[in-house]
Amino acid sequence: MGHASKGRGQLMRTEESNLQYLIIKFKNCSNYIGSCVIIFLFLTIFSCNRAMTHMASQISEKDAIKIAKKEVNELGYNSFFMRIKISFHTTPWNDCLPKERMSNFYLEKRNLLKNRNYWAVYFGPIAIAHKGGDVCIFIDANTGEVITVVGGK
Repeated sequence: MGHASKGRGQLMRTEESNLQYLIIKFKNCSNYIGSCVIIFLFLTIFSCNRAMTHMASQISEKDAIKIAKKEVNELGYNSFFMRIKISFHTTPWNDCLPKERMSNFYLEKRNLLKNRNYWAVYFGPIAIAHKGGDVCIFIDANTGEVITVVGGK
């Protein structure tokens, strides 16, 4: 009989150990879930912050196009006969100034765009018959200032 009670005691300790094990696993799981929630919230806030940076720009897309059209016409182009593509950027590289291009010209232009929110307004010929005839105007999204111009690819 003593032997059976010893076995029963071990059985009780094993069940107790399993319960402790499950409690520890649950705590670890809840920590994992908590971590996932924190990461999700961080990513959501980060995404909203980038969107808010874009929305907080003082110069609208429409205003940026007006400023760029004025500039491109002053440079001797006729914006009426050009197709327009506009994009908002927070990095110094974009379609007009690709990251891969490393000449001094591109480096100087990208340096002007560092740490700025800006609109890149691209003007290209409606019918592409030859290379050239296109221009990109960079507008500061906060002030409306023309930062720089890149013409003819």
